[in-house]
Amino acid sequence: MRAAGILVFCLFSSILSTVTSLRCQTCVAPINECEGEDVKVEECKEDEEFCSTVVFNSTITKHPMNFVIKECRKREQCLSGSFSTTVIDGRFEVSKTNCCQTDVCNAEPLLLEKYEEFQPNLLRCPSCYAQDVDSCEADRKVWCVGKQDECITLTGTISYGNFTEKQTFQGCSTNNICSYPLGESQMGDGLFQVNVTTLKCRNAHLPDPDYIW
Repeated sequence: MRAAGILVFCLFSSILSTVTSLRCQTCVAPINECEGEDVKVEECKEDEEFCSTVVFNSTITKHPMNFVIKECRKREQCLSGSFSTTVIDGRFEVSKTNCCQTDVCNAEPLLLEKYEEFQPNLLRCPSCYAQDVDSCEADRKVWCVGKQDECITLTGTISYGNFTEKQTFQGCSTNNICSYPLGESQMGDGLFQVNVTTLKCRNAHLPDPDYIW
């Protein structure tokens, strides 16, 4: 009798697990183009507890990227919030991530702030940019904008399809970027791959008192 009870419990647990599996929208496309046949609804794996939407606009890479990615994500992969970076020569990156835990909760569009609308906040950071090297010398400075209050040093490789680029830069960033994990990560079912090898942050400061405006 006890064995039969255990069997019933196991069957019920299996059915309940199947019923409660999270379902999320999935899509990888240029911003504002995640619609129609590009959007699918998929059942998440057991360790994927969140639906996520990531939107980003980057001119830091050699080839500017402007994408939205919707997918299932593991807990440790969900860093919700708005992120931005400013580097020399007008290079920047703006991104936003939202994670949620109910079926198809990532269906709504996620609006991304326009970098051009960020206002200078009077902080400055040393800045440089280079490709295919492990470091660069920051011999110039950039003004921080919006909520950027950290001076960042980052080296890593980004791959998208047949495109791979190793880059290193210094500049301004929001402080939440400083918690980005070192090592390899991926988005869009492996379509985007990032390998961060160096990530250092320090507080940005106001210019020297004798700075000429």
